[in-house]
Amino acid sequence: MRPYIVERITDDSGNEVVTEPQVVREVITKDTAEQLQKMLVSTVRNSFENRARIKGYFVAGKTGTAQVPRKDGRGYSDAVTHTFVGFAPAFDPQFLILLQLNEPGGNRFAANTLTPAFHDLAAFILNYYEIPPDEK
Repeated sequence: MRPYIVERITDDSGNEVVTEPQVVREVITKDTAEQLQKMLVSTVRNSFENRARIKGYFVAGKTGTAQVPRKDGRGYSDAVTHTFVGFAPAFDPQFLILLQLNEPGGNRFAANTLTPAFHDLAAFILNYYEIPPDEK
C-alpha cells in the first residue's frame, strides 16, 4: 500500500475528496503477513507483565532497543533508542502507533518506557472511537 495520512477532505460546501488506498506491490505473501500478525499478538499476550495488553482486545506489538553509534564512528555509545510499534484490533486493525524515545535515562529496555505509553494511548483510541472488543 502507498502510505497516506489524510483519509478525506471536506470543503465548506460539503464536497468530499476521498483518498483511496493504492496497492503498489505485494512485499510479503498473505500467509506470511498472517503469521507475523499472530506472532505480534503472542508477543503482547505472553510478554513480561503484559503491559501492552488491553482487556477485551487482541493487540499486536513489539518493542525495540537499539544501541546508538558513537559520533566518531568507532563502535557504540552507552546511549540507546527505544521503540514500540503496535496496532489494534490485531485481526482488523483500525490504527497503528509507533513510539520512539531517544536516550531514555536510567532505563535500558523499551518494555519499561514505551509499553505503558502505548497501552494508555491505544486504550484511549479504542474507547474514543468506540471500537468494539474482539477478544472473548
